[in-house]
Amino acid sequence: MDVGQENHERFKNHLRQSTKDVFLVAHHLHRQGYGVYVPPFKVASNLSQIGDNQDEGDLFFQHNGKRLIVEVKTTNTSDFTDVRPHRFSTFFVCAVHAFEKYKAKPPSYYFIVNKSRTYVAVINVKETFSSWEVIETEDRRYIGYKQKRYACPTNLVTIQKLIYE
Repeated sequence: MDVGQENHERFKNHLRQSTKDVFLVAHHLHRQGYGVYVPPFKVASNLSQIGDNQDEGDLFFQHNGKRLIVEVKTTNTSDFTDVRPHRFSTFFVCAVHAFEKYKAKPPSYYFIVNKSRTYVAVINVKETFSSWEVIETEDRRYIGYKQKRYACPTNLVTIQKLIYE
């Protein structure tokens, strides 16, 4: 198997694993009284099908009559809470190429779940995007894969305790 296909297999595994975090955030929003919609799970079986399998967001919720798009990410390197700060000066939001696919309608929010899945960092895209910076990093999840990522300063991020009950 070539490196591109191996990285795609790893991506598919990460995507499958991320489903539980999408539902964790959906439950959190639902418990706050929002109507939430989680679209069907779909993933390209091979690299040639990627273009046909792009989603429009991880979940959607209604607020003041508007349908808001949410992307959910999880950090496995920071166990921030509302009293224990994130260990870095910025939160990685997403890969630049992943954000650029939303040219017509970007996500309204990014929810970044902490390592222990007890708190979430909420990034309001409209209010913070002008302060994001681009940082190039090696993505350790993949083989020989560098990418440019957007990062939001921590002082622009709201931390919420995830509501389970």
